Amino acid sequence: MLPNGTVGIDQRLTQIAGAFLLQMHNEHYQVVKSFSRPIEVKIPLLAQLYNPNERRMVVEGDAIPLFSYDIANNQWKVEEAGKVQKAANGSLEYVARLAHLSVWVAGFTKQKCETGLSFRVKSILPSSSSTYQCEVIDEASGARLQVFKSTINNGEIIKVTGLESDQFVRLRITDNWSTTTALSALVNGCTADVQDIDVTTFKKPIVKCENGPGFRIKSTLPRSDYRYTCEVINESTKAILQSFQTTANNGDVIRANGLDSDQKIRLKIYDIVSSATAVSEVVESCATDIQPLDITHFRLPPQPCAATPTFTIKSNLPNSDRSYTCEVIRADTKARLQIFQTSANNGHQIRLSGLYDNTGLIQLRIFDIASSAVVTTSPIEACSGQGVTVELSNFKVPAPKCASALGFRVTSTLPTSSLVYQCEVLNAATNARMQSFQTTINNGEVIRINGLYSDETVKLRIFDLSSGAVATSAAVEACNAAIQVIDVTSFKKPIVKCGAPLYFSITSKLPNSSQLYNCEVINDNNQAVLVRFQSTVNNGQVLKIEGLDSDQKVRLRIADVASSAVATSAAVDACASATQSIDLSSFATLPPIETGEVLITLQFPCTEIDVSKLPTQELFGRFRLSGTVQWQNLPSIKYIQGKTTFSTTTTLLKVGATYDFQAGPAPGYYSFSENNYKLESANWVIKIKTDEYCKK
Repeated sequence: MLPNGTVGIDQRLTQIAGAFLLQMHNEHYQVVKSFSRPIEVKIPLLAQLYNPNERRMVVEGDAIPLFSYDIANNQWKVEEAGKVQKAANGSLEYVARLAHLSVWVAGFTKQKCETGLSFRVKSILPSSSSTYQCEVIDEASGARLQVFKSTINNGEIIKVTGLESDQFVRLRITDNWSTTTALSALVNGCTADVQDIDVTTFKKPIVKCENGPGFRIKSTLPRSDYRYTCEVINESTKAILQSFQTTANNGDVIRANGLDSDQKIRLKIYDIVSSATAVSEVVESCATDIQPLDITHFRLPPQPCAATPTFTIKSNLPNSDRSYTCEVIRADTKARLQIFQTSANNGHQIRLSGLYDNTGLIQLRIFDIASSAVVTTSPIEACSGQGVTVELSNFKVPAPKCASALGFRVTSTLPTSSLVYQCEVLNAATNARMQSFQTTINNGEVIRINGLYSDETVKLRIFDLSSGAVATSAAVEACNAAIQVIDVTSFKKPIVKCGAPLYFSITSKLPNSSQLYNCEVINDNNQAVLVRFQSTVNNGQVLKIEGLDSDQKVRLRIADVASSAVATSAAVDACASATQSIDLSSFATLPPIETGEVLITLQFPCTEIDVSKLPTQELFGRFRLSGTVQWQNLPSIKYIQGKTTFSTTTTLLKVGATYDFQAGPAPGYYSFSENNYKLESANWVIKIKTDEYCKK
């Protein structure tokens, strides 16, 4: 046998029934090479001999392969297989016929399958480019031998390569839209026949329509801005899929967008004057054509008044910028139709809008701001367009505006800043908000409030930005000339980002390389990780860290990739302007790369790999010169225990050349790639962007 139990080039013995050297000499001590006719040999068999082809112990009638070794050519040869039979004592024995003398081995072998398995998909799903998770499951151990993604359109062939002859497997596919899985029949890894896998139980994927159907309104009503209630209804379930309001003028097109595919729908519109409805014909939810929708039976809705009353104020009061509250009410029910504020100086005209031809009789009511007096006009048609004089009898002269601003001096323990806070001026009697604005609240600053009136008593309220705290002043007369006080010492210090990056200069004895190291910025007080990133760590290199919050001390921590060493900087203010230092002299040098070799490292973006998530710990890789079509296979790319990398070395690559690279769990299924990469050194580090396999 060749080293490592191999037979031929790619076969390996897994179960040996027997092995012996058969050698004979003639009377002249010459080695006999062959017989005039084959001889029969019998070898007793162990009861525990396993037949991997049948996945059981050997029984009478089983064939066991036989191999002979040609010493002259250093080559193994497959011979006629022997059989298992019952011996005279009832035990099992192996019987074979030998035609020549040699070293003989009887046993079962395994080898890499020359052709992969093929599975034909049976599906009722619509064809799509969606991929589903596929797993090759070892029947004996239940282990996942391969994990990859593939489309599963009806009739497609899914190929699985890289299996061995002694493996019996099933293909398992998981539905993207439910917990359903499809499992193939059990099959040997080298089976040439196409197997079937049935995914007809999979749920049809929910796909949003890129566009929706349109409905063109047919109407005899005059154009208006009235909005009608519309519903999109599933024809099968009658469920309301969408409800919205829109205009419905003649020729308008109403679009139903954002619907799920694979359903039929109708559009239903409700009249706003009567109980009438209009329902469209049934249409596919993803249809793009425009359907007619007839609402000619809808009744004419109320129309806006072509003209409305104008009310002219008659007043003996001095002109003022004070606003008075006005109401438009129905004359019969006194129900309020409108409320607004306006000045009420002598000669001022109030013009109403938003009234309709079915409004009927209305009245205007104005409230005095300095007394309880109210003036109400006589009833008038909403669409009359008449002019009406409104005399403000019994109204009192309103209080004058304060001659100077009301001031509030801020008491604060916060650091001086340009941050602005939300402020409100409240009516002290009703707590109604009178003014709203933003301003800084640095200690000693005076907040001045203008536009107040002498009859008002007010309070100032300020809201904290960083907590739920609220500061409210004492009630004060609006025209008080003394500076008031508002205390915001309960406010939380705001979180402010550092205005400039924090810099760390690296001290290292390592040779310069493109190897990436895991770095963390941690809060020195609670050890919380603030920032995670990866970087090279060459001597003299400066790392820039941005976006840190002020008012904290931090440390930079870097983990070695060649040992368990961790370097931690001194604690430093997060907003420090001076460049800090971090010493990596305890880090170990990476194993040297032999001359002519290139080290390929797949670096995952995390501090720790979750090994249980890895579909395999050995990746298949290939490369090609950029711009060419011929791919070449790389040595296996293996996971490095305890690290966040897969790596391999090869002599196939040349520094200075530009390559395309692919790697994945199985040949033909490449999850990671990098294109047009110019190999500048013998250390090729490929950054993997997905964190799917990182420990959370």
